[in-house]
Amino acid sequence: DIWTTNPLINLYVPKKVFLLYYSLYTTQIIDDFENYLPNSNISYIFLDTCSGVMICSQEDTGCSRKTVDFINNLEATFDKKFHKTFGKCDYYIFAKK
Repeated sequence: DIWTTNPLINLYVPKKVFLLYYSLYTTQIIDDFENYLPNSNISYIFLDTCSGVMICSQEDTGCSRKTVDFINNLEATFDKKFHKTFGKCDYYIFAKK
């Protein structure tokens, strides 16, 4: 499986891509996805921290810290193939180890 926060990946990948795209990004969403990861068949994850999907609401005070922990977890679980920072935005590609 391939998961992405940016639907433009669909233009470049000839396989089905699952969207990590939620209208409300919260610590609960992160927890749910982290619980899904261990038994998943994910081969690649594309993350864009500036897309609407990874922007925490001000009311969710633990969300920013949880996002950092989530990315650190991905770095420990997957091979980080790409990381680039442009301004305040981070772009990652993770591949299954």
